[in-house]
Amino acid sequence: MPLNVAMHQALWFTHSSFPLEIRSFDEDCLVFHPGAGDTFVLDAFSGFLLSLLSPAAQDGVQLTSLVAAGLGVAIDQSLHDQVDGCLSDLYGLGLIECDTQ
Repeated sequence: MPLNVAMHQALWFTHSSFPLEIRSFDEDCLVFHPGAGDTFVLDAFSGFLLSLLSPAAQDGVQLTSLVAAGLGVAIDQSLHDQVDGCLSDLYGLGLIECDTQ
């Protein structure tokens, strides 16, 4: 499956006015969104990726590199796909924002 160029060119970020509260527990991660008043249970990978996001926008390539460095894994198509899917899921939950420029 080819790299999803649109996902990797998009800029991903969190809201500076609603800093997320993230707590990791082994294989799970709890996230509280103060703006929405919602709490989410995420898997460890999603929580790790979310912890790398900030109000400063980053593209998918940057985020994939940060994930690879943080987890000590190689960057390959599988990791790109996993990051893309996770970004899409986090966006769908309203935890992150996307700017497609």
